[in-house]
Amino acid sequence: MRPTVAEVAARILGADETALLPLYEAAWAQQCHYCCVDPYHPDLAEALHRRVANLWASKAHTLGVLDTGNDFGVQYVPRYDPMVEALEGPHRRIPVA
Repeated sequence: MRPTVAEVAARILGADETALLPLYEAAWAQQCHYCCVDPYHPDLAEALHRRVANLWASKAHTLGVLDTGNDFGVQYVPRYDPMVEALEGPHRRIPVA
């Protein structure tokens, strides 16, 4: 069964349901586009949690400043999550031409 916004918000520190709702809907739409979601598998639920958490963390929140010797650079959350790929892999839609 697909997790609710409240269940996803409970796993993300500092997030409330109203702030996560647009991110949840975007992650759900993306997962529906890439995967066969009927029947909904527990792997897809975990991937949805990870998608929403990644979107929440990547909303222009910097992780800190990286000292590279002479210059300083800002670190960001990576946009690609290999665990999402691994969890959704067996459920991916494969286009056939």
